[in-house]
Amino acid sequence: MNNPGKISEWIDRYNSSGLDPEEKKQFKLLMEKDPLLQREVILDEELNKILEDVSMLEFYRKLSGIRHKNEKGRIKFHHFLIAASVLFLIAIGILSVVIYPFHRQETNLVLAAKYVKLPEFEALIGSMTRGANFRLLLPYGRIQIPGDSVVVFEWTAIENPSPVIIKVLDNSGKKLFESSPILANRFLLPVKNFGKGLFYWKIIEEEELIAIGSITIR
Repeated sequence: MNNPGKISEWIDRYNSSGLDPEEKKQFKLLMEKDPLLQREVILDEELNKILEDVSMLEFYRKLSGIRHKNEKGRIKFHHFLIAASVLFLIAIGILSVVIYPFHRQETNLVLAAKYVKLPEFEALIGSMTRGANFRLLLPYGRIQIPGDSVVVFEWTAIENPSPVIIKVLDNSGKKLFESSPILANRFLLPVKNFGKGLFYWKIIEEEELIAIGSITIR
């Protein structure tokens, strides 16, 4: 759900009852934490109502029902249909002018929220809880990378090395990735599936936090 394109897809599917129960549960939890997302869902729902308005379909059905009148009637119908079409296009134009900038602003605000720092994680960056036995070589505490990068983790253990686990969390603290236990001293982490935003990584050994850092993806 960190990808803006994925969020837009889930909004459409949520309003059309296309999410399965688990997806719907996750999406509702996300909306509870994000008022801007709630407003975007409501806006999308209202737009769908306008475009699917039954009265509009009934209006065109009634227009088509008077086509068999006399020549004078047909001329009036032709003029009336042109006028109705113009009004419909004007309405669509107004919606695009009013709603599109608002939607773009909402999207930008949602994206900006993905870069907000999490204070409890920020305070721990650079600290080592088991520095006597574990030495982190890469990455540095805070890094900024493009979305198609691979983050290299490297470390050394002085004695009795134990398997470690690498976790990645978003800036709300939600876990996005967790590796299997790693016996080697090197791990490559592709970030292309995370989307843009601020993310935090943790290195865990025997359920104890060893190191923590941040990744900013632009």
